Amino acid sequence: MRVLGIIATVALLVGAAIADVNLSQALAQIPTCTQECGVNVLVPAQCQLTDLSNCLCTNSTLQLEFALCVLESCGLADQFVVSSTVLQNEICKGVPIPSRSAEIIRDVIIISAFTYVIIGLRFYSRALVTSKMWWDDWAIALAACSRRGPTSASTQRLITMEPPHILSFPEDVLYKIFNHFQCDKVHRGLFDWALYDDGSKVQTVKTARLVCRLFNQLASPLLCPSLRLRLDHASLDFVDKVSQSPLIAAGVRNIEIVLDYRPRELATDLSRFKNLRKQKLREIHSSLVSSAEAWTDRSYEKDGGTIADYPYLDYTQTFEYISMMWTAWDKHLSAASGDGEAKDAMSLEFQRILRQGHQEYIQKHEEQFQLVTDGSFVGRLVSAISRMKHCASLEFVDDVDCYSRPDNSSPIALRDDARQIHQLMTGPLSWDTINSLEGGAETLPVRILWDLPIATHRAGSTLRAMRVRTFPHQNCCPMDCSPAWADLQAACQHLEVFSYGATYLSHGGRSFDPRLAREQALIERYLGAVLSSAVLEAVDLALHDTVFHAVAVSYRVGLLLRAISWPRMRNLKIADISLTQDELEGFCSGLGHAVEDICLRNVDVRRGSWAGALDMLRERVPKRRKKLIPGYNFLQLSGGEFGKKNKKLVKLAQGYVLGVGVDENPLRGTS
Repeated sequence: MRVLGIIATVALLVGAAIADVNLSQALAQIPTCTQECGVNVLVPAQCQLTDLSNCLCTNSTLQLEFALCVLESCGLADQFVVSSTVLQNEICKGVPIPSRSAEIIRDVIIISAFTYVIIGLRFYSRALVTSKMWWDDWAIALAACSRRGPTSASTQRLITMEPPHILSFPEDVLYKIFNHFQCDKVHRGLFDWALYDDGSKVQTVKTARLVCRLFNQLASPLLCPSLRLRLDHASLDFVDKVSQSPLIAAGVRNIEIVLDYRPRELATDLSRFKNLRKQKLREIHSSLVSSAEAWTDRSYEKDGGTIADYPYLDYTQTFEYISMMWTAWDKHLSAASGDGEAKDAMSLEFQRILRQGHQEYIQKHEEQFQLVTDGSFVGRLVSAISRMKHCASLEFVDDVDCYSRPDNSSPIALRDDARQIHQLMTGPLSWDTINSLEGGAETLPVRILWDLPIATHRAGSTLRAMRVRTFPHQNCCPMDCSPAWADLQAACQHLEVFSYGATYLSHGGRSFDPRLAREQALIERYLGAVLSSAVLEAVDLALHDTVFHAVAVSYRVGLLLRAISWPRMRNLKIADISLTQDELEGFCSGLGHAVEDICLRNVDVRRGSWAGALDMLRERVPKRRKKLIPGYNFLQLSGGEFGKKNKKLVKLAQGYVLGVGVDENPLRGTS
């Protein structure tokens, strides 16, 4: 109950009970929420502010009532301030703990009554059956005689001792206990995106921070292992605040930077802005029409499908509403060209939504544009990272804040919920959407992909892990895009983990031929600088050049991989690339001899053989790992001996590399 009392914000009332402290000054610091609890709980109990030690500290029931009142009435900030140790170390210090002697004596008497009766019955049964005492009987008799009843020394100590308390544990023991609530994605001091974490431990950590100062010190570093940062001032203010809290900042391992962007081309052209939002409305319209058709297609239900979740009328009203909206937008812009414009109330409301949405989009674009061009986004973020001593991981993503209709939401929500319309009109675009915009648009935040690692390195921080989940089409990069590749290479020299994927280098019908100006290809130079680290231990690299009916064509980065040397590589995943035999063998020769897990997927050898590369990979898989076969290590390999993805031969090649069931290279002698 003492711990529960600590939670109560009565710590702010402490000044009123401590000698030589001005009462009026203490009362002036009491938050309104705590004052109300004092009136509702302490006053009815006739508990005076000048006698809290005798009134509150000795009454566990009153402590419970006050704590519950504070938890309901006060915000998190007030609870945190008053959950310090003032109550424990000042107000209630020296207050005797209520005696439990009567309870202990009662329990000992009850237990003894049963115990001695059972022992007597055992001896009696032994005398009737065997008439002889064995060694276990003598041991029981000795144990029974050694007890001197409820007044024994051990019982007296139990009566007088202070009840065991979790705060009595050594701090190192408590640290180990709290460490079990660490995010599952934190592995070997780094944030591992591949690991699963259900987030169930976070609430426990949040609650533990409110118990007492010691729990706050131990739990706070577990609160935010990863921070999500958007390209706006609000996110920068948040990360600044986190970094200025030493306890919370000490636990930050990863910064996730969301690079969704609002291109200038849409901010300066209302017609293009309207067309993009209209396209999104058409997608929603098609989805709603499909759901509504489920009501009339009874075979859909017979085939195992399900009828739409909401009434048919909801769907029809909503897609009619959407159709009226984009029609009003079209007429509004046509009126600007001299055509007539509708004047009914509904059309005017739709026009207002378009105009207001565009104005807010412009404001948000200008905010993002300024943060990128003047370097303030990178500067403020690097300053915050320098205060997070364990933050050594960066993650670049997009397509997080783009509008999408919530799953299982009511169709009429788009019509009735102003927040959905607002997000639809003002939301940023993913880089994939920007790449496919008709007329083109610049992906200005691309420079953050190299500016941030370089600035972090210059500030004295060490970058040990990085994940890139987005990259723009080369045609969408700013014209003045000229990264300092040598500086980026220096910034990544301590990189141990790197992941790149979920990017299509060609999209929207605008082809990109990587064979043209290979030395100047932005993606290759970027990856070449990042992957130059000789201490890399885990790499997950997936590249897609084009997509045609969901079939990915491997990207040609053979020259890049050939120049790489990874002597410490342990976990390697390569997918969707195309290279020659010389490039493949050059890459394999750069690997060390401690590869624990290797996965090759959709890798194509354009010219030459796979056989030599398999021999090299077999040498680099330690014997202790050959019996542990992760699923689908080799998948969709093609070219050379594999031809057009010979699954049987690929499986034999996997067994040969891992040393399981195949002792000779299955490709030797295969034409």
